[in-house]
Amino acid sequence: MSITEYPADVYADVIRALNGNDRVFDALLETRPEWAAFVNAVKGDREAVLWLLRYRFSELGVMANALNDEPKAAEWLQAQTDPFLFLFFRAAKGEPDGLSFLEQTRYKTFLPLAKAIRQARKIRIKNETFWYRVF
Repeated sequence: MSITEYPADVYADVIRALNGNDRVFDALLETRPEWAAFVNAVKGDREAVLWLLRYRFSELGVMANALNDEPKAAEWLQAQTDPFLFLFFRAAKGEPDGLSFLEQTRYKTFLPLAKAIRQARKIRIKNETFWYRVF
């Protein structure tokens, strides 16, 4: 299933899980394990990325890989015929072109998700990096 084909409540749950709501994360584990794995992947769990790819959630797995700064994954996203995947990735990285694309298209409902991914990545990077390298 494509990233864009899920019901709106799934994206809302993913945002809450990215923001640290364990109860919502546990519910995702039972109902949408691919999104629970994506949440973990965004937070730096490499095994979650492998799980997504192994169980053929390719878009989510490649997106997570790209968000973890894997250049080949970003190239794959860019090579897709639908520009959504690459521009959503760019929005989740805080890039103006991606944010503008989401704001100006039918995909504006994905803007809060992109922002939640960006925030979760910033927290992960801060936690994984010595303070003198962050500032």
